[in-house]
Amino acid sequence: MLETDLSNPTLGDVAAEVSSQLAGRRRVRLRLEYVTNLEAGLISWLTFLVTVLMFGAMVAACIIKFIVDANAVLFGGQAATWYIVHLAVAAVVLAALLAIGGMFAYNFCLARSQNRIWTQRRSTLTRDAALGIGIQIVSSACWMTSYALAIGRYCYWFGNAVAWVAAARWTCTNSQFLLMLVMAHGHTRYRGSTAGTGMSDDYQLVIDAPLGKQLWLHLPKLLLWALMEACVVYKTHNWLTIANDHSDPRYEISCEREEYDCDPPTLGVITTVLLLVFTLVYGAAYLWHMRRAFQDHAQLPFAHYRLSNMYLRVMARHGPTAFFTVAMTQLLLQVVHYDSCWAYTDMAMGALPIQVALALLVAVQATLLMPKNGHSKDVLTACLQELSWTQAGLAAAIEARDYRLRRTQFAMSGVLFNSARKKRLALRHASQSSEVSESLGLGCQDAPSGDKEVPQPAASDSATRLHKLGSASGLQKLSSSLRLQKLSSSLRLQKLGSTLRLQKLGSTLGLQRLGSTLRQAADGAPGLHKLGSTLRQAAAAFEAAAAGRTQASEEPMFCLELAIRLWSWAIYSYRRFWVDGGMDPEWLMSLFGFTDSEALRDPTSDTHLVVAWKDGTLLLAFRGTASKANAVTDVKAWKTPLLPKRYRHGRLIKVHAGFLQAYRLNEEQHKLLDRIAGIIGGFSNPTAPRIFLTGHSLGGALAVLAAHDLARLYPEAKLTVCTFGAPKVGNGAFASEFMSLVSDSWAVINDQDPIPRIPTTGFRCCGLRVLINARGDILVRPSYFERSVVSRSGGNPSHHRMPRYALSLAQIVKVQFSDSKALPHGRAGAAALLQELDLGKTLLLSGVDLEAMQDPKQLPTWAGAAGVRVQPTEKQTWFTWCSLCDDSGASSAALSLEDAAEEDAAAAADPFHLQLPCVNEAAAVVALEEQAMMTEVKDDDAARDVETGQVAGADAGSGSSPAVAPASLKMSKSG
Repeated sequence: MLETDLSNPTLGDVAAEVSSQLAGRRRVRLRLEYVTNLEAGLISWLTFLVTVLMFGAMVAACIIKFIVDANAVLFGGQAATWYIVHLAVAAVVLAALLAIGGMFAYNFCLARSQNRIWTQRRSTLTRDAALGIGIQIVSSACWMTSYALAIGRYCYWFGNAVAWVAAARWTCTNSQFLLMLVMAHGHTRYRGSTAGTGMSDDYQLVIDAPLGKQLWLHLPKLLLWALMEACVVYKTHNWLTIANDHSDPRYEISCEREEYDCDPPTLGVITTVLLLVFTLVYGAAYLWHMRRAFQDHAQLPFAHYRLSNMYLRVMARHGPTAFFTVAMTQLLLQVVHYDSCWAYTDMAMGALPIQVALALLVAVQATLLMPKNGHSKDVLTACLQELSWTQAGLAAAIEARDYRLRRTQFAMSGVLFNSARKKRLALRHASQSSEVSESLGLGCQDAPSGDKEVPQPAASDSATRLHKLGSASGLQKLSSSLRLQKLSSSLRLQKLGSTLRLQKLGSTLGLQRLGSTLRQAADGAPGLHKLGSTLRQAAAAFEAAAAGRTQASEEPMFCLELAIRLWSWAIYSYRRFWVDGGMDPEWLMSLFGFTDSEALRDPTSDTHLVVAWKDGTLLLAFRGTASKANAVTDVKAWKTPLLPKRYRHGRLIKVHAGFLQAYRLNEEQHKLLDRIAGIIGGFSNPTAPRIFLTGHSLGGALAVLAAHDLARLYPEAKLTVCTFGAPKVGNGAFASEFMSLVSDSWAVINDQDPIPRIPTTGFRCCGLRVLINARGDILVRPSYFERSVVSRSGGNPSHHRMPRYALSLAQIVKVQFSDSKALPHGRAGAAALLQELDLGKTLLLSGVDLEAMQDPKQLPTWAGAAGVRVQPTEKQTWFTWCSLCDDSGASSAALSLEDAAEEDAAAAADPFHLQLPCVNEAAAVVALEEQAMMTEVKDDDAARDVETGQVAGADAGSGSSPAVAPASLKMSKSG
């Protein structure tokens, strides 16, 4: 980064940056990519509410059909009420679709007017969404028209117009089914020849193929559409025949007293059944393509297929629901009792559940796939999802992130040259500047000798002309002819055309000075009204950029190297209490340069933790579930107020009762905090220590509670929390207070680990999520829809094991050396990480050196069992599933990514499979223990005594492990 020098910002800097931003075109982004949690929650709840009302209407219609006489409701004195209700619902649905369609069109035209770049994938999705909402608007209009005709024209239930409108509506429904099938097929992997298509590893889907090849793939689907359309044509003929039978003028006199026979001919019944069959065929084909799309995306890098992954998850929720609703409505209201007049009106005039289901589907789809007008909040969201590979590069990565954010926010600050007209006005302002200065009687000063005019090539577009304004040839004339010498004693715009680069905008103070200077220039030039307006707009742009820099700088960034180092201490919190943990204590101490360490234990709750420190830095690593007492702690999944009682945003702060009891039992919390205070008191700067906290499973929850206390006790301390597979600790009020105190907190979650999802009701995650998996994907601070893509229902208990976390972390580094899954600058970052850290020792893996990482055939392998030379005790078998189930003995087989893939084969083959329906924490713990426990602990006290004796003996003999006394929170210092 260049040094910042904004002591004398000039208008030339403003125009130079504007011209450079206008020269580069921004890409179109869709709303689905930047949807906030609030927006996603609002969409989800509205969709749920409409779905409930829709199914309620279907049930009510079925009850009415089988109980109430059709002639009394449809053609008698109550007919007007029936049709008015349907007309009102149709009008509401049509108005909602028109509003969404108007928003869609506005955002689309805005993106086109801004000359933004469309990728083929986004262009295809936007085009299909626009086509879908257009089709549904026509369908809803036909639906409303049918009931309007029934109300507006006396006894017009069987009119010709009703038949033709019904034909148009059914054609729209058929076309909507075809479009849904095409979109589902478009998200599967393209399996044809890619020669000459320009498709690369990042573009392997059908929608990425050339348009001609897409049309060829979708051509067979037109046969299904034509067959269903033939049924629609015959039904239209049938309805027109009924209309002609009731065309006698004498019919209108007695229509309300007529007893109608709506029994269709045999071929009409067959056609009605065929319409249901074709709907089921469409639905089955849709589900088959969606299933294959999920399987294909499981093998593709999430980072390069983020948009299609999120779209698939959304459509997996709404598409099957729409098909199910349509099919059930056809079956219950049109096929069953096909000879009743209820069936005729539902088919000819439109069934409410069918129309609402399809309208809901296209409304959600159009809302999420419409182009989004860029906002600084969206840019901030994208920037905050970046990561740093090494600790040494963390500060530079944050600075680079903030710099990119400032540039983008300045370009997106809206009103500054946001249209061709303003660009032309700006150019005219520059050309008229010398005349204005002469009329004001101002003196002139030549441009500096070093600033020479640079000839620009002739161009007709406004962006090039604005660049000319920002170049030396345009602004140096302004600087040589315009000087505001006597208008303001405190402000002099000298050297307006000097070449101060915008890249030097490196400080918030400089940006604020520039904005302030431009505002003063605008206020101090009463004769330059138009130029003054432009200066004010530029000032607002730079002040917004300054505010954005401050906001971004306060946000932490995830560091992969730091997470790997803390993982090593998290697993050591288990192994510290083993006879031989198979880990090198000196290597662990060297990871942070620690000089001292202690082991702490509470015998009542069986809470264990390791404390290590050096001058100015402290680390706490809490052990996870490893005993009966820990399991009892886990199942106490009710909320209790956090003392002292207090409220956050009007809500009482509550936490998990079991976790709080394990942390504060018998006032042991105060002994822990007193010991920490004693350690920090020995630092050279005890007021602002650097504190790291980590833990796996239960240990992660305890680390969160400890960090919450330490942040309040040491407000100037810099705390970093990194948990692995930690459950939820408290309610929303606690999570909000925790994040306000400890912003640099990360919750690492491995693939389908079920523990971070529990307890499910009333609890919130504490920490910024980081999702990883054994395929090498990593998602930092994922959005609501990204989490819904990654997290399948249930979960996989094997993903909770510590070796699986190690393999996933290593695979993230390994895939950076592949062309298909590497992140931007990932190869250089991974190479730097491997130079900084020995992943083999830190993650207890083999095959993770630089040469092995670059070899695609060699996969990381778990080697954590190599150092365990003593069979574990009965006590230790309680937690083998949590951390070391693959190294429970010296002869245990190593776990590799291939083994992990075999364990996940069933889940990958069935993306909708529910592996573990975790209703609450108690059920989850019981289910996990049944799968993972090797033997039953017969005597808990005896096992603890055996373990304590073995640890003490080993410590006395070799000094490799500390003795842990059974006394409450006994401290033993290791050398």
